[in-house]
Amino acid sequence: MAVWVVGDPHLSLGGDKPMDVFGPNCERHQERLADNWRALVGEEDCVIVAGDVSWALRIEDAVPDLRFLDSLPGKRKILLRGNHDYWWTTRRKVTLLLEENQLTTLQIFQNEAILLEEAALPLLMVGTRGWKLPFDEDFSAEDRKVYLREVERLRLSLKAAADLRQSDGEGGTQGNRIELVAVLHYPPVSRDGRGSELSDLLEAACVKACYYGHVHGYAGRQSFRGERNGIEYFNIACDQIDCTPQKIAE
Repeated sequence: MAVWVVGDPHLSLGGDKPMDVFGPNCERHQERLADNWRALVGEEDCVIVAGDVSWALRIEDAVPDLRFLDSLPGKRKILLRGNHDYWWTTRRKVTLLLEENQLTTLQIFQNEAILLEEAALPLLMVGTRGWKLPFDEDFSAEDRKVYLREVERLRLSLKAAADLRQSDGEGGTQGNRIELVAVLHYPPVSRDGRGSELSDLLEAACVKACYYGHVHGYAGRQSFRGERNGIEYFNIACDQIDCTPQKIAE
């Protein structure tokens, strides 16, 4: 079994808004993603989709895109919310939509930590959507409100991970030996490696790797990748990884 991650599929099966607005690397992205996914992902694997799942504006219009993901290999697919996921309303409504449409391999991720049981080594997933960073040129007072809310959501996720570790440790098995991997939609560091309150929280929790999307094309190629203060950063937006799910644990 293995764990995979991919960001920004920007599906549009219920409409007509192709992802190639982000550049030539996105041409036929849906077909390429499906082909690569089927070639790599096993039926017992887990796939994390790091936001911007669907272009749909209304929750009911996202169903064709969600059915597409549900039909692909993998025992479960964990979905994060991206800034373009306008269809994603409340946790309760999205969960109900998945249940009503029998999309049994899909689950949403919000304000929590999840044990990645498909990983060979003990691994916990933490994260949040994220937002623009305070030193971005267009960062506004309204952005600050959203950003601080995302900081608190990441704090909640890390607290949930700490609770799971403690609970597991009390059973005398893995406890603090469970490593953390973070998945966000927005990058928590600038392209030149400048940190934020989000990356500070990840560092304090000793997260080993952070996967993010959101930035495409030239901006995506300029985004920060590599090691920073003990954390390895990866841009896994669909166009940045040739529409190919990336393995994060085996």
